[in-house]
Amino acid sequence: MTAIDAFVRQPLVLLAAAAVCSLVIVVAATPRALPMAGGLLATILIGTAAPWLAVIGLRGRGRFDRQRCRVGESIQAEVSLEGHTAGWVDESSIEWSAARVAASRRDGRLLQVTLLPERRGRFPSSPPRVATNRPFGLVTAGRRIPFEGAVIVRPPTTPIRFPAALVAPRRHGHEPSEGVLGGCGDILGSRDYRPGDSTRQIHWPQTARRDRLVVCERPGNGSPMVRLVLAVHDPQHPPAEASAVLEAAVLIASSVVEAWAQRGVCIDLVSHEGSTRVRDPRSLEQALDTLACLELPATPGSPAPTASAQPGSRCGYDLELLIAPAGVIEQQRRCAAPDLRTGTARLTIGLASGDADAAAGTIRPANAADRLILLPATVDAPRLLDACLSEIGHDPDTKRR
Repeated sequence: MTAIDAFVRQPLVLLAAAAVCSLVIVVAATPRALPMAGGLLATILIGTAAPWLAVIGLRGRGRFDRQRCRVGESIQAEVSLEGHTAGWVDESSIEWSAARVAASRRDGRLLQVTLLPERRGRFPSSPPRVATNRPFGLVTAGRRIPFEGAVIVRPPTTPIRFPAALVAPRRHGHEPSEGVLGGCGDILGSRDYRPGDSTRQIHWPQTARRDRLVVCERPGNGSPMVRLVLAVHDPQHPPAEASAVLEAAVLIASSVVEAWAQRGVCIDLVSHEGSTRVRDPRSLEQALDTLACLELPATPGSPAPTASAQPGSRCGYDLELLIAPAGVIEQQRRCAAPDLRTGTARLTIGLASGDADAAAGTIRPANAADRLILLPATVDAPRLLDACLSEIGHDPDTKRR
């Protein structure tokens, strides 16, 4: 009944019904109703054809004044129009997806529009459309406007402190030399193989001479190495909860990458779309763009990346940061049990999309090198994470609630 009611209330349907009634009156009652029927038929004809005739000869193209912005920041769109109907096109005639119009200015056939993107990702997700239903609002006709390039809309970020309390005790100079895994720089000499050393560092002539594994001794990296894994896909989650977890994970990961990379931390970002190493400003921009455009896997059954997705991947990392839904966090932790011989600390962030208040900022320390933080899947997740890391920094054994 709802669909029938919506169909009957369409202006075109009502006018068509009125025209049919008028024709019946003309034939069965009196010829005085002929002007009424003619007027209704003319209204239907003009109201149906005029919008299409208005957009047939309309041409346009557009471009943006920048390539990146934040959610809520204003961007300028310049639309150049051509055609006999270009004069009546204004900001109200252009339909934008996931953005609202803040202001506009017209200069001849050049329309300049100030937009405020409301969602992260690639903007516009679909080309804007010039639409009109003039003069009677019976039919809406539209034409798409091609744009040169797109704008990457990044989520807002929150400064998050680096968990030095987890990483510093395992850094160089805080443990005996046999616990340090040097993997970069010039060759200083040779030494016996230790668990966690890369096979690429094996010194084969010395290995054959001594009949045991010998590797090249190198100085360690002066900057901490962090592996950030986003395993945010849970097939059992409803779409709304999965979307909330994804948005919270992107907020946390973007804040972590931006804040820690500025401190000189080298970050390996791993998600279902691939991996990116952040070590310079160019790779930082690439990683932030990747996070801004991150979406759930198209295939529902596709496996999510885990912290142990690559054999020996944790060798050489000072910290492993895993972000996953709270429902699958235990399975992810079992798949990546911490190996203290590698000198890798681990911090797991579980995002709860259900009872957010009960999970807000809960810290569960398993041991000195393995921490679990439960956070609600909301926009406050980065701020709560920073507060939890502050507590860990003051007292490594702190517990909340």
